[in-house]
Amino acid sequence: MGKKRTIWKKKLFDDASIRSMIFIYFTITALAASVLISLSLYQRMSRQVTEVVQEESQNLIAQVGRSVESYLRTIMKLSDSLYYGTIKNADLSSQSLGSEFTLLYDNNKDNVENIALFSEDGALLEAVPAVRLKNEVDVTQEEWFRSALNRRENQHFSLPHVQYVFDNAENQYRWVISL
Repeated sequence: MGKKRTIWKKKLFDDASIRSMIFIYFTITALAASVLISLSLYQRMSRQVTEVVQEESQNLIAQVGRSVESYLRTIMKLSDSLYYGTIKNADLSSQSLGSEFTLLYDNNKDNVENIALFSEDGALLEAVPAVRLKNEVDVTQEEWFRSALNRRENQHFSLPHVQYVFDNAENQYRWVISL
């Protein structure tokens, strides 16, 4: 069998002209060079794309961080205004805070779903925009309410949750962070 193969190779090379041999070697060399160049370019482009994606991801994360920080600062200022400018200076048993709450809500309605003030026993003292509690909801059983009572510092943010304690004419319940 080995003899037949060498005869076949010898016959192939004997019959081939110098021109066809040069063409075959040139084609093989060109194909090998094309494959090597393609692999090199692929690796270089892959590395560059990875670097760009990582850089863009870092920029996006930084921008989201700045946006969240700005939002939190705005909400903290609103909370301070509510507490120190309105609630602390008012007699809640005889005075309504509706106008002050409405003014603060109107200035921050892009960032705030509603402003509601509850007593320690869960009674709704004031709410803007005008809302009413659902009959079957006991806010004292809500995690965000109990957590706020357990933490007596001025500001406490809850984990995001669906707000369903108020009657909603649209029957839409939004994700909120209670403060």
